[in-house]
Amino acid sequence: LKAFKYAMIEKLWNEYTSRDKKKQFQGINQGFRPIGGKTKIEGVRVRAFLMNSHPHTLSSLGKYVPEESRVDESKLFKESRMTLEQAKKAYPQWYGSRVVNKQPKGCWVVKRDLYEWWKGQIRKGATYHHRYFNVMCLAIYAAKCDIPYEELEVDAFSFVPYLNSINPEEPFTDQDVMSALECYDKRYCTFPIEDIEKITGISIPRNKRNGRKQADHVKLMNFVRDEINHNTTWNKIGNGRPSAEQIVREWQRYHPSGKKAECVRETGLSKPTVYKWWLTDEERMEKERRELEREMSETLFWE
Repeated sequence: LKAFKYAMIEKLWNEYTSRDKKKQFQGINQGFRPIGGKTKIEGVRVRAFLMNSHPHTLSSLGKYVPEESRVDESKLFKESRMTLEQAKKAYPQWYGSRVVNKQPKGCWVVKRDLYEWWKGQIRKGATYHHRYFNVMCLAIYAAKCDIPYEELEVDAFSFVPYLNSINPEEPFTDQDVMSALECYDKRYCTFPIEDIEKITGISIPRNKRNGRKQADHVKLMNFVRDEINHNTTWNKIGNGRPSAEQIVREWQRYHPSGKKAECVRETGLSKPTVYKWWLTDEERMEKERRELEREMSETLFWE
């Protein structure tokens, strides 16, 4: 649904519908003002225009977007009805870590360089319609880099004067900051790079050799990998260091369109090892489905 909405925005956002050339992308949970409701402009109410007397379906709208962005309704997620007792038997490791020990979902903790880099990107690339998401992603990166909330809060509010200066007629408020800081949560640590680029309007460069020869680049990436492994927080399995399977899975998570050869180069793992643990799109979808089932089991239990 998210990919479908992004594709529709690409199609609908053009010179006839907006003066702003920088498109705004929001997720499928983004709320909108109701017809007749107030807008930010004093005295102006939300209006809508009837174009067709019949509603569209996902199938009828799908013909306007690329095939890869269409929704296959035969594969829509079905909510799990598994009880907690059934989940305990089916997923004992998950039950022990998430329910008994109340551990959060595992994620990598990276160096604060990422957080500091994003602060610089806000100063250089923040634009009017993306201000909220710029701060929201600052909160996500703070959680990912294990930055204390108090430090994040100070940094976020320090951006208010600058973000106000982008469009003084529609100021960026303290309330906007507090709302954006709600994303200071480990659950957002795996927020996709592609989505961050879309909603913030800021381009994020991918790993490049920067002029280095491949052999030198591989050495550097191996060093980075070792540093990440050394500075990584995982749900403790064995000696606490990530297995080859975990490294491949995590690399695929952050590089959804990546190739096996790229994974081999950037992780330093051998080709047979990467091929052994590599998940196809279908396998990844099935794995995500099982994870959602486990999460749903926990949600149903607490409710």
